[in-house]
Amino acid sequence: MLQLRMISGENMSIPVDEIHDVRGLKRHLHRLRGFPLGFRQRFLLDGEILEDAVELDSPMDLDLVLLPFVEDSKELADELVGAAAHGHIAKIESNLQLPQDPDSRTGQDCTALMIASGQGHAEIVSLLLAAGADTNLVESTGCTAFLAASNAGHVEVVSLLLDAGADKDVVDTRGLTALIMACREGHAAVVSLLLEAGTDSNVATPAGNTALMSACYRGYVEIVDSLLEAGTDKDTTDTDGRTALMIAASGDHVDVVSSLLKAGAAESLRGLQKLATRPEDTFASMSSGQWQSKNCCNSLALQARDHLQKKLRQAKLSPSPVANAFDLSEFTLMGISETAMRWAVTDADLLARESFQLGHRQLLDRCSHEALSEDEEAAAIRLWDMLGHRRTGRLLNIGAGSWGDPLWAIAQKRNATGLFIDPVGPPKDMPSLEGIRFVSEFARPNNMPRLLRSAGFRTRPGFPVPIDFMKVDVDSCDCVLASIGLQFLRPSIIIMEINWSLPPPLRFVRQCHDDWSRMWQYWRHVGFSLSTHGCSLSGALAEFAKFGYSLFRVAGHVNAFFVHRDVAASLGGAEVDEVFCFNHVWRQDSSVGRWVHWRLIHDWRTGSVVDALNHVWGNFTSYDWIFNISHIPFALSA
Repeated sequence: MLQLRMISGENMSIPVDEIHDVRGLKRHLHRLRGFPLGFRQRFLLDGEILEDAVELDSPMDLDLVLLPFVEDSKELADELVGAAAHGHIAKIESNLQLPQDPDSRTGQDCTALMIASGQGHAEIVSLLLAAGADTNLVESTGCTAFLAASNAGHVEVVSLLLDAGADKDVVDTRGLTALIMACREGHAAVVSLLLEAGTDSNVATPAGNTALMSACYRGYVEIVDSLLEAGTDKDTTDTDGRTALMIAASGDHVDVVSSLLKAGAAESLRGLQKLATRPEDTFASMSSGQWQSKNCCNSLALQARDHLQKKLRQAKLSPSPVANAFDLSEFTLMGISETAMRWAVTDADLLARESFQLGHRQLLDRCSHEALSEDEEAAAIRLWDMLGHRRTGRLLNIGAGSWGDPLWAIAQKRNATGLFIDPVGPPKDMPSLEGIRFVSEFARPNNMPRLLRSAGFRTRPGFPVPIDFMKVDVDSCDCVLASIGLQFLRPSIIIMEINWSLPPPLRFVRQCHDDWSRMWQYWRHVGFSLSTHGCSLSGALAEFAKFGYSLFRVAGHVNAFFVHRDVAASLGGAEVDEVFCFNHVWRQDSSVGRWVHWRLIHDWRTGSVVDALNHVWGNFTSYDWIFNISHIPFALSA
């Protein structure tokens, strides 16, 4: 028998054959007496704490201590969640041993379990569950750990959460279930696991979309077959009266249509003609499950609607004044006309050369596919070397949380010094670098001067300190932070992540707001990146030109490099025409980070500048309202 003594004086006896190790004893007491799981139970043998793996195969006299959680704080919560995001297992174990409440929430309302689940860190998820983390806690916008894991396709994590009692039919604020998310993203293994667990496959969103419709829209035939085999209703309709078969047909997904017909979905064929844009676009023939079409239902038009279609309809019907700026019919019909089907880029787009006259040099190699595909680390190191005697050896890196960062590479390989800022900490396993001051905090307009002074940049506005590089990548108000930095510093080279969705001469600049990071993290967890972030190429260039900078090149699929006039000549000249560069990038490289559906962008590029501004303003204000960020301002001009 195991004899347990508690500080309260209570004694318990437990048969040895029911327990194998300390971990099993903790679970047994949790089931038997409701004791807290994990690190709050401590067993001592002769005054020594027993680890979870210690075997209990003989009679013992043990002392049991139940520890309270340490007092929670924002710093501890940020540490735990940050460690979960970066996969720092040792840090997670260290904090849980305090013991820290595994459900501590950050200022963004997230828990470590939510973050680890969304990132697929199965070992960390296991640790948090062993510590008693609540699987069903809900983030302010409806996200749970289970939804985050399902949306990202992490099968092992989904299985762990199911075993721990996660609600398999939980719904977020948009009406999406884990199954709908997995179907939409094409995660067949997760879909199979959810169906085996008995999740309801017929739950529909407020717009009437089901898991089957989501899979049909994307053309995921394996998932469609799994849903049909599970008995999912194949003939239910959404709020537009569309069935899964109609949706699959309109997307030209022949294999999916065939599966649905074999499953007996033929009754819904009568509605298919409603989706055709011309009489001749209806079906040429359909029999015995064999399906053929002539551009049936114009699938390109449906692609243009993408995931925003139903949300935008809700915005149009809403009394909100934001919705009035958006012409829904233009969005719905986009892509149907013959001219919209032809993707052609010319220098005359948006009359850009008449509206924006900064650049003039067409340096093909700076904006080519090879330039865009070049690793930004290699590009940055080469420019560092080219600076030669002009180098100061100092860097400013705002948004320094990943290994694939050009300034980390310079700091490591060229022994540079400087200030690196990122709220979640340096990259995992990054060695400590002498001369690099890392600050784990959000960069904001009101703390930038303090952060710069803390790193030894002793300056004041109007008297900038020369440095070599400044990089800004915070996926929010990048241009605003860069402009504030330029009031105090004069980097030879600026590296900026660009929002390539907006063509020249449209100058888009997202402004700073305390809510942005919380909303960005939430939508990332559920599978979206907010499209209206950062700044456009013309927006960045117009801002930086005030300080003497011009466009130099592109690299790394999303980054633009800007150089100061004092060093431009030594680097081979600058003032690359941003219209030429943007058009060349779009013509040559499909891998560039495009945040908005290309058919919307095509519409912005084929009319006048005034029309484009009106369209973008309407699109973005409606988009921001839909994604609960309409209170966060942006600037738009041409």
